[in-house]
Amino acid sequence: MKTKNNFVDLRNSRGGDQDEVMKKIIEANEDPFSPENIKKYHKQPVLLDSEGWIVTLSQYPYQNTKQHFLLISKRYVEQMSELQQEEILDLFKCFTWLKENHRVEGGALGMRFGDTILSGATVKRLHAHIIVPDTTSKSYEKDRVKFFIGGNKK
Repeated sequence: MKTKNNFVDLRNSRGGDQDEVMKKIIEANEDPFSPENIKKYHKQPVLLDSEGWIVTLSQYPYQNTKQHFLLISKRYVEQMSELQQEEILDLFKCFTWLKENHRVEGGALGMRFGDTILSGATVKRLHAHIIVPDTTSKSYEKDRVKFFIGGNKK
């Protein structure tokens, strides 16, 4: 089976259920993060549907996270430079909404863009991660949250 299509790159998957879902996406050659398909492939609830972004919980949160949100561009773009000014402002409005409504007190904003061999992304549509570490986890001191960038995970 091929590992890459127009919308996802299986080489960057972390395995398990994520591989199975991505194989279905590759077979169908569909964009899993498009507003039309998100409920088909993404089983987490949509928390906010703004003008330019879909805010949801990560279906595959990283180890040692307390909260892991995705902010997904509604318009298909792969580069940050393709965003319009209104979409950039709306992204930060969504971040503010998360802070106020989901008590995001600190963490990190990560956004992969462009070539998946460089970004490490599994889904090509531009999306951002808001990650709050779980500092109460027994393994947190040894294994912090790891946000993968570049190369292949496999």
